[in-house]
Amino acid sequence: MKTNSGESLTENSKMRIGIDTRFYSSKPTGIGTYTHELCLGLLKYDSVKLILFLNDDSPLLKDSLFKDTEKILVREKLFSIIEIFTLPPKIAKAKLDIYHSPSFIMPFLKNIKTVITIHDLIHLKLPKNYSFFHRIYYEFFVKKAALQANQIITDSYSSKKDIEEWLKIKNVKVIYIAANNKFSPHLGITDLFSRFNIKKSDFILYVGNNKSHKNIMSLIKAYANIKNRSENFSDLVLTCTITREVQDFIHENLLDENIKFIGNISDDELILLYSYSLFFICPSLYEGFGLPVLEAMSCGCPVTCSNTTSLPEVAGNAALYFEPSDISDIELAMEKMYQDSSLREELSLKGKLQAKNFSWSKATEETLRVYQSLM
Repeated sequence: MKTNSGESLTENSKMRIGIDTRFYSSKPTGIGTYTHELCLGLLKYDSVKLILFLNDDSPLLKDSLFKDTEKILVREKLFSIIEIFTLPPKIAKAKLDIYHSPSFIMPFLKNIKTVITIHDLIHLKLPKNYSFFHRIYYEFFVKKAALQANQIITDSYSSKKDIEEWLKIKNVKVIYIAANNKFSPHLGITDLFSRFNIKKSDFILYVGNNKSHKNIMSLIKAYANIKNRSENFSDLVLTCTITREVQDFIHENLLDENIKFIGNISDDELILLYSYSLFFICPSLYEGFGLPVLEAMSCGCPVTCSNTTSLPEVAGNAALYFEPSDISDIELAMEKMYQDSSLREELSLKGKLQAKNFSWSKATEETLRVYQSLM
């Protein structure tokens, strides 16, 4: 292998970087996607010897891109008590220069430089949404591990502020993440629209899960109010499962045919939804970054979103903002987006430009600089 200067690198001269990839699965969460993109980026650097810690059902075991990458199996699943005792010896045996945890799970290690990525503090910022166990886990285990790490990385300045206030430190590094390069305007053939009875170019899109901080009930209530005034208002499509509370509300308001919960879909189908939707809406009360906003903009989909936490950092001047705790403000934003085609066209163009400010190559390069600084 060659460095940028053309000099050969021996295996012994490379940084041995260990990364916990157990969040990456066949249906990855945001943390799993972050982990995968980072590992893909690091493969391109000759100065790095990547060591992946993974479970025996990891997709990375069958991924040809990682066929020559050193892998260490971890039988214990995430959040298991036993991993506290079994994972550190495996990490020590790997003789790493740096161990990077891409989430808040960090084993207690000696004589190894450690990096931890904390994407947000939602468990602490919105404690009513999480169990007592989750809050205790953050306050005692996560806090101690974070304070012992050589470097903390986060996705936004909003999260940086939260983390530094929580830990009473001042050295959290912000590295913006990005949408995958495949997210771009694409109009193709699929049975998705007929399968769920979705009218192309005449629906409003929400992408995310249905956790309480995503504020879906407020979105549904705002939509119901508009629909009572405007019978022809576009349908609402959500890529998550429905809760009983929301289902009952929709049924009581006779909106079963207009609000469609389609569950998890493939990235290819998601790209088509972004590309064909009238506009994208994110009513979240709290986001550490807000990746779907960036994905939507990359696909040329106009965006309206909350004016809270990290979302203004991500969307910049390329979104119509609203106050997520005010249902009437959500209504106003939705109606304005629906009625004003010139606004949608303007936000589509601005969104494509804004999305170009974020890239995984840049995120990987900045993460590599963090590793180098610790060496």
